[in-house]
Amino acid sequence: MRIVEDEEVDPRVIWLATRGMVIVLIISLVLVVMFATTHKVHADGGEIYTVRAGETFGVIAQNLGVSQAELRAANPQVRDINYLWAGQMLDVPTPRPLWLPTIVDRCRYGSHLVQQGESFYFLTTKLHTTTVGLLKANGWNKPPRQLYPGQRVCVPAGGY
Repeated sequence: MRIVEDEEVDPRVIWLATRGMVIVLIISLVLVVMFATTHKVHADGGEIYTVRAGETFGVIAQNLGVSQAELRAANPQVRDINYLWAGQMLDVPTPRPLWLPTIVDRCRYGSHLVQQGESFYFLTTKLHTTTVGLLKANGWNKPPRQLYPGQRVCVPAGGY
């Protein structure tokens, strides 16, 4: 295509190009907001979790590495755990130290406390296990998008 300097550009073309850029910018901003972190920190140091569309109380508890009872106790303001909405703020319970046993420990072969920067795939290598093994040990259908420092992850048989 040859560009001619003296040729005028149709204003409709400029309008369409500008409109297209605005639409792309709006879509980009929406995606950034959608995938922004769901973990925030209170002024007192406690963490806040922002509920995303489609998440259930059980899934959130599992992803945070706590029991539903612990999550419920940390959020007495939630009247009905079956009714959560996107954008709702939940207090994250402080993870239980690994040396403190529970009545029934859900991690049959031990657990790992997630450190800053660790991902699901990093843990498969660190714990000497497979993706499938780590998924099954934690009751996950698919790898979580993000692991959080302090989250407890169950180690599958043969791990560590």
